[in-house]
Amino acid sequence: MKYEIKIISLIDILGFRNIISETTDGKGNDSEEDIENTYHIFSTIRKSLGLDNPKCYFEKSKVITQFSDSIVISFLYSEESGIFHNLFNIQLLIMELLKYKILCRGAVTLGKIIHTNDMLFGPGFIKAYDTESKAALFPRVILDETILTIGKQFHSSHHAPEHELNSINSIISKDTDDMYYIDYFGKALENLDSAEDEPLYIENLRKIISPYINTDKPDLKVKYGWLINKFNRMINEIKGKRSSKDFFESDYDLGQYYKQLSLIEN
Repeated sequence: MKYEIKIISLIDILGFRNIISETTDGKGNDSEEDIENTYHIFSTIRKSLGLDNPKCYFEKSKVITQFSDSIVISFLYSEESGIFHNLFNIQLLIMELLKYKILCRGAVTLGKIIHTNDMLFGPGFIKAYDTESKAALFPRVILDETILTIGKQFHSSHHAPEHELNSINSIISKDTDDMYYIDYFGKALENLDSAEDEPLYIENLRKIISPYINTDKPDLKVKYGWLINKFNRMINEIKGKRSSKDFFESDYDLGQYYKQLSLIEN
């Protein structure tokens, strides 16, 4: 038996312990409402990743495993347009979980692995785990330039290599530490179903971040400081692009929303 060389994505659901702890009260009694909410969260994860419908996978070699607060996705590195579809699906998953005020951290790497429905091990998995736990640092899913190079090389049949890379770059951004990450701020807005969904998405992000802007806990200060910076950058980009000419009378409420859009002050 030999390892397969695969693209490996490890995604950690942040705050999972708190989510589960809220499903019972201090006396150990079940909280039916919170249990149902947690059930919907896991249903969202399964639906977003197609776990209940493997036929929807773009990559024939894709395997997905979810255990506790972690999700592992792997597929052969040579799958046509596999990297683009994988990054896009992870971005959509992150966006869906934000509706439940859930953030993710993770890594997308290249490595050797055995990954089946029954088995998961290999140096590639260890690499993905170490990258997620030691390098991601913030609520972000990171990848290095190697992943971009592979994505460009194994492009879709109807895309030139440069077009494939442009598609990948429409999902990711480069951070201040030179790590690439799946952008669920400004670049995610393009993947919403309609323009009317944008204010709600922005306000969901604001509600997640705002309660922690004055936290004294060093780890939360770093985590939410990063989120504030990304949020404010998104707002500045929106305000730089939007003008009153973008809206008609029927879009009055939408226009008023963007006129009043503000930064998060810390």
